Amino acid sequence: MHNREYTVFLRPHNGGLMLHTMYYAEEVKQVEGFGRPDVELKAAEVKVAHQLIEAPAGDWDAGKYKDTYAENLKAMIAAKVEGGEVATPEEAPKLAPVIDLMAALKQSLTLMEGRKKPVKSAEATTESKSAKTLQTPAKRARKKA
Repeated sequence: MHNREYTVFLRPHNGGLMLHTMYYAEEVKQVEGFGRPDVELKAAEVKVAHQLIEAPAGDWDAGKYKDTYAENLKAMIAAKVEGGEVATPEEAPKLAPVIDLMAALKQSLTLMEGRKKPVKSAEATTESKSAKTLQTPAKRARKKA
């Protein structure tokens, strides 16, 4: 908050006050189509969203989190002052493949609830169905017997 005026609001918090900075209109990026009311939500998506919100609910413990950026910056400055070489950042890793979001969310919820059997992904279900269609009727009959 260096040499600049900010719009803020105060609110009570744990017997003290908490200051929140507000954004100016030019700092807020308008995204076209965001929050459109004409989007249809499936019941399953809403259910999973509620489960995702409620599952990790608990008391906030700021001690669990550490500001590694500040530590790394201080270490880099100290190394530079001592005449050492500052390492350049590694190249960005390759992007992960696109996955079925609903399947991943369901699997996450299953693991959080302590179930042992993860939910099959849509790809695995599709692959198993396609494998069954490739079997001859004789093979299917043998499997049933």
